[in-house]
Amino acid sequence: MVMADDLDSLLTELELREPTWVNPRAAKTPGDAARGEQFLTELDDEDRHLCALVYGIGLDLGGAAASLRIDPAVVSWRLQRLMNRYDNGQSLTVEASLALALRGADGHGEAALTIVRALPDDLRQRLASRLRYSTGALPSTPARSGLGIGVLFVVLAVAMGFMVYGAVLDINPMWRGQDLLRRGKLTQARAAFSELGAKPDARLWIAISWLTEGEYDRALEELDSPEVAAWLGDFQPVDLPLPALDADPASGALLPRGLILERRPTFVYRVGTPGTLQIETSQWDRAAQVDLPPGTPGAVAEVVFAGRLPDLRPGVVQWQVPGTEGEPPQHAAFEVVNKMSRSAINREVNKRLEGVPKHAQPFLRGHYMLRRGLYETAGHQFAALTRRFPAQAYPLQMIDEIAGAMGIDPTVFLR
Repeated sequence: MVMADDLDSLLTELELREPTWVNPRAAKTPGDAARGEQFLTELDDEDRHLCALVYGIGLDLGGAAASLRIDPAVVSWRLQRLMNRYDNGQSLTVEASLALALRGADGHGEAALTIVRALPDDLRQRLASRLRYSTGALPSTPARSGLGIGVLFVVLAVAMGFMVYGAVLDINPMWRGQDLLRRGKLTQARAAFSELGAKPDARLWIAISWLTEGEYDRALEELDSPEVAAWLGDFQPVDLPLPALDADPASGALLPRGLILERRPTFVYRVGTPGTLQIETSQWDRAAQVDLPPGTPGAVAEVVFAGRLPDLRPGVVQWQVPGTEGEPPQHAAFEVVNKMSRSAINREVNKRLEGVPKHAQPFLRGHYMLRRGLYETAGHQFAALTRRFPAQAYPLQMIDEIAGAMGIDPTVFLR
């Protein structure tokens, strides 16, 4: 066993690595040591320890999580939450300043090492074990020849690996809960998370377990705490009512409206007289026309963006379909998000929802899209939940809110 006292000797010989940045651009941003020192004084002990390991001595996020007994699935969220106190320009400076204050102008990391040396004994021991593992400072054993010995070693190593994995799950309620959650044992998962008491990250995972079951009232009770909701960031439930779009609620041109991600959207409309779908954008010299199939006047129909047309580029697009007998053409407009924003949205969603059960994801993704003004995308997320959990009222309530803000009938999302 590695003794906690070994940590001092390991730190003496430790070669500091580059900080693990929340935003890689911070590595090229000038820092202010005084500002970084002030920032450190505003942190609680756990966040200060985390920053010392990640920014000070350059430990990877997994190693920092294991050393401090923090859930590895949310450790990056914790750092991002610290940076989210500031806008993008300031957050880069704060992150660079934090690293400079911990590492010092000479790069020797005295401030970070001082914080690390003051860790509680149990964390010192865990960190020492991690440092020995990462640096390869393990006791050596004379090599022995023979295939039998090698096979036996492999078998023993695998067996020990399973034993250690099981032991970690037994002593770490967070990891045990997440393992149970992945296996669909939701009640046992909540019991494991509850062992951690009122810790915000534990309450968050309890809420996620309720979302997985479609128990939205119970999930919202957990998320009602500001501390718990803060862990979700832009994925936390939005405030209602939603701001209304500038759209004609009487128009039979139903979707798309507002801001969208898709470059080849599906057009949803109320059937009028026979005619064509007309699409106008500044990208084209003249309006594109798509023949509409016959249908019952007044019924809701859809047509997919025709394959012969080029993908829509970022910008505002106007479209119209024929009205019913005696009515003028029905108009609507939407805006296609630019490539950079679309990539950033997809990247953040994929990163934040990694490890979240698939039946909980539409709730979180839907609220995130609402915060980005992507009403139609959010509506489809909650529509998926109505099909998964038809007895639950919450997804229908959200569809009502979204449809009302868009000026369309809620059944458009439920078709």
